[in-house]
Amino acid sequence: MADDSNRVSTVKKHHQQANLNYNRPKYREARWERAVKVYTINLESKYVLVQGIPAVGVKKELLELFALYGAIDEYRILDDYPTEPFTEVYWIKFQRINSA
Repeated sequence: MADDSNRVSTVKKHHQQANLNYNRPKYREARWERAVKVYTINLESKYVLVQGIPAVGVKKELLELFALYGAIDEYRILDDYPTEPFTEVYWIKFQRINSA
């Protein structure tokens, strides 16, 4: 496992939260507004981006938890990735796509 935090990362378009859809017919409106994103088999990857992790030193526990799903090839803490206050973003690469 490597901890390379010296790379510059940017927020990709597909990581941004979609705007809510307000042009639905009245009869199709739900009780609450939703931003839905659908994933298919074509979008599968061995990379996982974990957001909203408290910045209190839980790296070891987080990696142990994710290691239960499969061997971790590499991980990084993305310091320059936009986050909420007091949270971190982890980039995790599994050895197998089935683990992610």
